[in-house]
Amino acid sequence: MTTRIDVLLYDGFDELDAVGPFEVFQNAARAGADCTVSLVTHEPRERVVASHGLDVGVDGTLADPEEDDAPDLLVIPGGGWSAGEGGVRREYDAGDLPAEILDHHTGGTTIASVCTGAMLLERAGLLGDGPAVTHQSAVEDLRDAGVEVADAR
Repeated sequence: MTTRIDVLLYDGFDELDAVGPFEVFQNAARAGADCTVSLVTHEPRERVVASHGLDVGVDGTLADPEEDDAPDLLVIPGGGWSAGEGGVRREYDAGDLPAEILDHHTGGTTIASVCTGAMLLERAGLLGDGPAVTHQSAVEDLRDAGVEVADAR
């Protein structure tokens, strides 16, 4: 059974946080791992603009967690937390993306985050009391949310 991996993009995501995992999983597939990786969005759209201006085309929309094509692994990139607006901060405050992440987790999808993407997992209620780690610009915010922050990378 092929493992489906989706990297969830939103305006203001950090390029490295999404493209890095995409590259790793694509290389794994090329080396024989039975997986596929796609760049997806929460709502239908063709393109997303990242935090440093990269304009990215997407493969599709995140499937409903109850559907057969729901991802096995959902990767949540960070970006935009310390700027105080846009990116993770905007998605955290809006709440729609964290709710979608929780729905996928409840449906059986494994959730992973990169950098300040951890703040969206915290908002979704997936980190509990930890341990967890995030970018140093968000460590105190993660602690303030009641999560035990690991002294690790």
